[in-house]
Amino acid sequence: MTQIFDITGTHTSELTIPLPERTRQALADQGIEAPEAVVLHLREATFEEQEEFQRSKEDPEAFVRMMMNRAAPGTDERVVRQLLRAATYSTTATLTAAYLTGELPDPKVVREAVRSAMRTGMTGPTPSAPGR
Repeated sequence: MTQIFDITGTHTSELTIPLPERTRQALADQGIEAPEAVVLHLREATFEEQEEFQRSKEDPEAFVRMMMNRAAPGTDERVVRQLLRAATYSTTATLTAAYLTGELPDPKVVREAVRSAMRTGMTGPTPSAPGR
């Protein structure tokens, strides 16, 4: 039996993100025809992509580039940018995890992690927090 080890991450799974009506309307207002959804091809990030992600955390356009790296061919960058403008912190955390791991994490777990991080950020670490 022959086994193939996919070191380049060519195996992908599709993630379809329907565009919310407000995103579709915002695009229409700009004269951009909005698709029903944006399709991403998830795969684990390469070492090079992980390094780029680490370097560009403070760059607002980095997230758009990250999503465009996974977008189906022909996806309009303006659509992705508008979609991300409407995204929540939990959504962007979920998409970031999907970009890095190639798998969609459980949104409930991500949402709770974001809420926890936001509470910690607002009040500082609690005595039971790791590292205390």
